[in-house]
Amino acid sequence: MEASSASQSANIEDPPAAPPRPLLVYDGDCAFCTYWVHYWRALTGDAVDYRPYRGVAAQYPAVPLSDFERAVQYMAPNGSRASAAEESFLTLSHARGKGIWLALYRRLPGFAALSEWAYAFIAAHRSAAHRISLALWGRDYVPPRRSATVFAGALALLIVFCSLVEMDDRFGGEPPAFAQGIVRLIEPLHIVSAYGLFAVMTTQRNEIVIEGSPDGNEWREYEFRYKPGDVARRPRWNIPHQPRLDSQMWFAALDEPRRLPWFSRFLAALLNNEPTVTALLEHNPFPDAPPVYLRARFYDYRYASADIKAEGLWWDRRSLGLFFPEVRLEAQ
Repeated sequence: MEASSASQSANIEDPPAAPPRPLLVYDGDCAFCTYWVHYWRALTGDAVDYRPYRGVAAQYPAVPLSDFERAVQYMAPNGSRASAAEESFLTLSHARGKGIWLALYRRLPGFAALSEWAYAFIAAHRSAAHRISLALWGRDYVPPRRSATVFAGALALLIVFCSLVEMDDRFGGEPPAFAQGIVRLIEPLHIVSAYGLFAVMTTQRNEIVIEGSPDGNEWREYEFRYKPGDVARRPRWNIPHQPRLDSQMWFAALDEPRRLPWFSRFLAALLNNEPTVTALLEHNPFPDAPPVYLRARFYDYRYASADIKAEGLWWDRRSLGLFFPEVRLEAQ
C-alpha cells in the first residue's frame, strides 16, 4: 500500500512533459512580418510559439542565416522545417477553421506554385505590403469575428493579389499562367483592371486627312481645330477640353472605315456643306460651294527633325495610302 501510494504521489508531482510546440521564426526587424505575426498569434493562441530569428538562429546551425532573412521558418516538433508560403499555411492550420489553406496548398494543382510566387513577390516589397496592410486593416489588426468581415478581407486580398499580377504584367513582368488565369476568371466582375484610360499606348501616330475636290483633279485639305493636319501648323494645347470630333478622328485612325458608320455620315455632311458640321472644323476649303468629291488619306505623322523644323514645319508625314476611297453624292 505504501509503495502504491508513493507511486501515485510521484505521478502527481511529475506529470508527463507536454509535447513541444511548433516554432515560427521570423524577422523581428521587419515591420510587415511583425504585423502579421501579431495577427497569427491571435489566431493560434498557445498552439504555436513565435520567436525573432536573431534570438534563436544559433539553435539551428543547419539552417543558413540567409534562409531566416529571406522568409519565415516553421520548425515542427518532429524536426521538419517549412518556409515561405507553406510555413504560412502550416501556422494557420493551428487556427480554428483555417486548415483549408494548407489542404489547398497540398492538394489543389497549381495552388502551391501560385502561393509561393505571391509570397516571393510580397517578400520583395515588404515596405509597400506593410503600408497596404495598415491602410486596409489598421494598426491593431485582430482576427475578424463576423462572416461579413471575413468575406471583405478575402475580397480585399483577392483584389490586392490580382492588382499585383496586373502591375507585374504592365511593367514588363511575366506572371505565371495560373496567376493570369485567376485574373481572367474574375475579369467579368470588373473589380480589377489596368488603371487608366489608355493602359496600352500606340507608338505611332496615324492621322486621317480629308480632302475635297470640285473636279477630281484639284484636291484641298480640310483642317481640324486640334488634331494634326497642316504640317506647318504648331500643335495646339487643348487640355482640359476634349474636342469631340478631333478625338473621334484619332480613334477612327485605329479602326477600319467599314466599322465606323458615323464616318460616312460625316463625309456626307461635308459634301452638303452642312453648317453645323463645318462649324466644327478649323478651316473649310469650300466656303462658297460644296465639293463634288471627297476622299480620306492616311498618313504617318512624326515630329519634325531639327533640320525640317528649321524650314518652318512642325510635322513630318508619310503617306500610307487611302483610308476612305473617293466618293460623291448620288444625286451628282
